[in-house]
Amino acid sequence: MKKHLKIIILLSGIFAAGLFSGPFPCPFSCKNLSAAGTLGAGSNSFEFLLIPVGARETAMAAGSATAFNPNAFWWNPGALAYVERLNISLTYNKWFENIVQQRAGVTLPLKNRQVAAVNVSMLSINDIEGYDWYDTQSGNLTSKDYCLSYSQAKKFNKYIAGGISLKAIFEQLEDESNYGAALDAGFILNPFSDFWLSGGVKNAGTGGAFIEEKALLPISFFGGLGMRINKFMLLSGDVNYMDEEIFYGSGVELDLRDILFLRAGYSNFAETLSEFKLGAGWIYKDILLDYALAPYGKMGSTHRVDLTFKFGEPVLIEKLYRNAKKLYSQNKYQQALIEFNKVKSLDRNYKKIRIWLERMKKESFLEKSLEKSQAPEPQKETLNQPEPGTSEPAEE
Repeated sequence: MKKHLKIIILLSGIFAAGLFSGPFPCPFSCKNLSAAGTLGAGSNSFEFLLIPVGARETAMAAGSATAFNPNAFWWNPGALAYVERLNISLTYNKWFENIVQQRAGVTLPLKNRQVAAVNVSMLSINDIEGYDWYDTQSGNLTSKDYCLSYSQAKKFNKYIAGGISLKAIFEQLEDESNYGAALDAGFILNPFSDFWLSGGVKNAGTGGAFIEEKALLPISFFGGLGMRINKFMLLSGDVNYMDEEIFYGSGVELDLRDILFLRAGYSNFAETLSEFKLGAGWIYKDILLDYALAPYGKMGSTHRVDLTFKFGEPVLIEKLYRNAKKLYSQNKYQQALIEFNKVKSLDRNYKKIRIWLERMKKESFLEKSLEKSQAPEPQKETLNQPEPGTSEPAEE
């Protein structure tokens, strides 16, 4: 088993790659983030939209096929369909020097297998060195970028789900500002157990003029896959196409008793900088804490922290859970075990599911043993048997 795990980890490192849904201009020049006078014709604006949201997925360098949580609004809105409970999420990202990203969001399951989410994110940069048209330093500037998004996803059946995000965007650098609107759309396929495929588009939209230049959104196309090797290991990979370039990546998540999670990822972006990402997660009841570390060489490291609170009961899971308990009370242990296993496949930490499964296994075993002991013995074949004292008729 250990040898098998080592091989998987080695292969995931060799073929690893990270999405980040496109390249980040900031590692090379922070001026590119809020482009006051630095974006020429044909350059992208609103580039803060490229900064990933979510410590878990950032640490794994991918997430379009495995972000079954509130972070899906950024990675793949279709994956939001897998969120079963009301979630309130907070994100703090300490980027380079004086650059800070913050986000707050609410994700709410609706009827008919639908899920809605509202997120507000902000990127602030203080003390930017400003230059005039003659390339003379004119003092420090301040920049703020905002994005308000509404997402909705639907699980059409057990094999496919899809979703969209509508985004209103605003960026400001001192007295200059710009507005824009964008659309994200994505789908996720689950052709068989513990395997997912994804695809979609991000930042399809338009913006106004910024510093007398037409603002172009950083549109990109993505695809991804996710695969659970066993109950301890999850692999995730993404590919992103943007500006006639391809960026790819993958990562791994190790599940230690459904309490502690260790993550690592690798991306092919920024060849001159560190391409490895690390992270960890911790769950206590309905509170999730995630952290991601992304080192960038001499420029320092970025630190992301997510705090998520879960409320209420999942509609589908709670229905399965209650049905399993009902079957148990009716002494239908094998059927109850099947229902409890369905609950576990959706949420392995749900209520006292582990205790119930252990009990079900014992009860199911006892039930099978009892049925076997009470089963009547098969009667011997009596057809065409000669009566006592007689012989079989001779063949003619």
